[in-house]
Amino acid sequence: MTPADSGANEQVVVDLADVQGNVVRGYGLRFPVARHIAAAVPLGNAAGGRAFIAELVDGDRADGVEIARGTEWDEAPGSRLNIGITWPGLRALALPSAVLEAFPPVFQAGAAARAHASVDGSRSGVGLGDVGPSDPARWVMGGPRTPDVHFLLSIHARDIDELDAVTRGLRGAFQDHGLEEVWSHDAARLRDRDGKADERVHFGYVDGISQPNVAGTPPRRWGGPPGSRRDTPPPEGWPDNSP
Repeated sequence: MTPADSGANEQVVVDLADVQGNVVRGYGLRFPVARHIAAAVPLGNAAGGRAFIAELVDGDRADGVEIARGTEWDEAPGSRLNIGITWPGLRALALPSAVLEAFPPVFQAGAAARAHASVDGSRSGVGLGDVGPSDPARWVMGGPRTPDVHFLLSIHARDIDELDAVTRGLRGAFQDHGLEEVWSHDAARLRDRDGKADERVHFGYVDGISQPNVAGTPPRRWGGPPGSRRDTPPPEGWPDNSP
């Protein structure tokens, strides 16, 4: 919705219960370990794929595994689970053709097809630049020589035990609904030479210092753990939303 649609002076209201948690906030500082699992819906099992998503969204599983929403929490939970769906994944769920065709060409094509050239009709014809060692032919997931990926499920957790518990529940859901796991990868916050948590990402820089405020969502807060690079006042003239 744009200001022209709603009126420039109307306040935007977002139902955070209808938005995934990783869209509203980053998880890195609260949840130091993660696991990313790619899954596929076998041909002819669209009903199973839809039931899988519905169960996780509705929170109907006895083991408590469910998609994390964007609503605020009083105390940080032990883990967060979120899902991404590819365009082939939407097609595997048997969405109507009119809905599938409404998505932008770049989303329909996927990253591998866009590695060398543009697919959106731009005159530059420039793709994502994945060539040489980064060519999709060398990818371990999502490339032309790897199994199809329909869902990417990301688990962020406070410790390995919590991570493994959610993983067991998620794999149980795969089995219950006839989905296939095609790839998984573990991740964790970096450590410095003294074994302390490092705020840098794997590319060597500090990320997440400045997060934009999204209309209709709780404001981002300045600052971070005492003594950290984030424990700094906002720039002059900017509002201070710190507690």
